[in-house]
Amino acid sequence: MENKNNSISRLLSRGNGIFVSIIILGIFLIVAAVAVPNVFQPTNLANVLRVNSPAGIMAIGLALVLLTGEIDISVGAVMSLSVMVISKIVDYSEPLSILAMLGVGAACGFLNGWIVARIRVPSLMVTIGTMSIYSGLACIITNAQAKFMTTAYPIYTTMSKGDLGGIPVTFILCVVLALLFWVITTKTKFGKDIYYTGANKRAAWMSGIRIDRVKIIVFMICGILAALAAPLITTQIGRSNADAGTGQEVTAIAIAVLGGVSLDGGRGSILGVLCGMVTMGVLMNMLALSGLGTYVEMAIKGILIIAVVFIYGLVNRKTGVLKEA
Repeated sequence: MENKNNSISRLLSRGNGIFVSIIILGIFLIVAAVAVPNVFQPTNLANVLRVNSPAGIMAIGLALVLLTGEIDISVGAVMSLSVMVISKIVDYSEPLSILAMLGVGAACGFLNGWIVARIRVPSLMVTIGTMSIYSGLACIITNAQAKFMTTAYPIYTTMSKGDLGGIPVTFILCVVLALLFWVITTKTKFGKDIYYTGANKRAAWMSGIRIDRVKIIVFMICGILAALAAPLITTQIGRSNADAGTGQEVTAIAIAVLGGVSLDGGRGSILGVLCGMVTMGVLMNMLALSGLGTYVEMAIKGILIIAVVFIYGLVNRKTGVLKEA
């Protein structure tokens, strides 16, 4: 019996946690089918994918940071700052506002990564500080004034509300990005460097990997994807606020963890993040259709993070492997 349990544990630990994330998704789909069958109505499913894909995009970038053994909790503030930059420029030029938005995300990510990599400050403390900075700048540059995001902005409207063959454009974008970064992390030297850095920094450094550069790049990618998610969310709700990203970092972390990305670094799959995004969307939709409020959703997200980390901890202890490159 013990050998059988060990075999199951080793199977679950393979694939960088994607098996566990698929199992968790399957469990939630079964529960939804029994308890809240309305979840599976085509229009409702499309809405679930549309609403949750921006957070999934943000989680992809955050997952890359987590794979290096770091964390970025400023992604929500980066989103807020990007939204406010868009609101100042979009009336002059929509394409220019997109470039500015991505530039803001890259700059914020670079600052986070540079401080972590070069000054050697723990990423948790760095991003707590920059979160406050970016949130403050978001309020300062627009005097915290909201802007209505209407159909007058066709690029953003198409990206956030459009469909292609009945599939939300936001979800298609999320899938494309997940596939792109899955290829990068599994088929390129840079991707392997990300895993090696998170699995064992000292061994990675001794192998000639430029750890500082790896960290700065992944923080920049994380910032860019957080910025990209910003207009997708605000255009869906119809207005941009200085606090648009508040709480989004918790959602992104929950999605990444549900997708099997280890908070210790070195383990996880970008494709698993897609499973985590769908799982989170189905769960939140179940709660909404059941009449439970936003506060319950907030509590559930925290419980999920703790529960999934606990599950992966058990799997790793049973296999006798804490990390694998």
